Amino acid sequence: MAIDEAVRAGADPDTVEVIEVEEVPLAYLPGNAVRIKVKAAGPSGASDRPAPRPGSKEGFDAHRDVQDLQSLAVGAAILGTGGGGDP
Repeated sequence: MAIDEAVRAGADPDTVEVIEVEEVPLAYLPGNAVRIKVKAAGPSGASDRPAPRPGSKEGFDAHRDVQDLQSLAVGAAILGTGGGGDP
């Protein structure tokens, strides 16, 4: 997904590389849940199509965003009750 984002932003698809992978444990979720952040970059490609504007919904992943919101809701419920019980 990071490589696709870099290409959509104007990078040459033949030279894009993953340059960073970060795994962050999510203590507020049950099990061994982690958030994985991947950064990809590459030189600008020759493209007739302009890069998407910052803040545009191009490349929007609704499934990922719903999962993020559900995780935030669980974390907020835990913090809102002082770490135990239901709100």
